[in-house]
Amino acid sequence: MYVILGLLCVVAQSIGYMLSAMFESEMNAMAIAPLFVMPMILFGGLMSNNEAQFEWLSWIQYVSPMKYTAEAILYNEFMYDEYGVLEPLTKSIDYNLGLLPCMLIMVALFFGFRSIAFMFFWRLSTKA
Repeated sequence: MYVILGLLCVVAQSIGYMLSAMFESEMNAMAIAPLFVMPMILFGGLMSNNEAQFEWLSWIQYVSPMKYTAEAILYNEFMYDEYGVLEPLTKSIDYNLGLLPCMLIMVALFFGFRSIAFMFFWRLSTKA
């Protein structure tokens, strides 16, 4: 559980680095941050089922660390499911990856957002 939450923290930090690197002013970055983060929270699968979303908005769930964190925590919680709760629960909320793939995707999101942040920082440093 702590590893999953630690991965969520480092991915969230990476998103923060990326957003801070996009703008030269911290006020601009703080104004844009909710516009970037709120769709990740809303389409992460916690507020509504991802199957019920519009097709043209479904791509947001794949870059949302909330989706993979919630799924990994669900699989971690019901790892030793004696009562058969996991299968109907994962079918009803459309979680079908598993614990290890979710954690690997979180690591990939970490490196992806950090790479994008590095490119923006590099762009800002070459401007001066």
